[in-house]
Amino acid sequence: MGSVHVLDVKKSVVLIVEHEALIRMNIVQVVEDAGCEVLQAASADEAIKHLEQRDSIRAVFTDVVMPGSMDGLGLARAISDRWPSIRIIVTSGLNVSKHPDFPVNARFIGKPYQNEEIAAALRESLGTECTLEQTSVLTSHRRLHH
Repeated sequence: MGSVHVLDVKKSVVLIVEHEALIRMNIVQVVEDAGCEVLQAASADEAIKHLEQRDSIRAVFTDVVMPGSMDGLGLARAISDRWPSIRIIVTSGLNVSKHPDFPVNARFIGKPYQNEEIAAALRESLGTECTLEQTSVLTSHRRLHH
């Protein structure tokens, strides 16, 4: 028998908040290609529900302009206040990084952005890769047959 390697790897969970479906699909693909697990929301209200239900979310990528009770800046502020350990990436066609509601722990990426900018921001925020936490590695002993 040969060796058996069992890897139990937890992927970092990233919540993508974008009301434009085609843009959201593109971002989801970029984040998944980076090795992360992705949750999606089309509004800040939907995002808050995900955040309240899943304590595994490590980062949020949000647009500023969106429907609902709050925009992306309000969402970023709420995340910063309620879940300070979550990394926040805010995107917009306007530079909102100097806005008074922009959290100090958030990162801004202007539109139009390149897919690599998103991947690089996630790597910087979460570590070198989205797949960060290797929880266990089990190796069986190798039997040699003569």
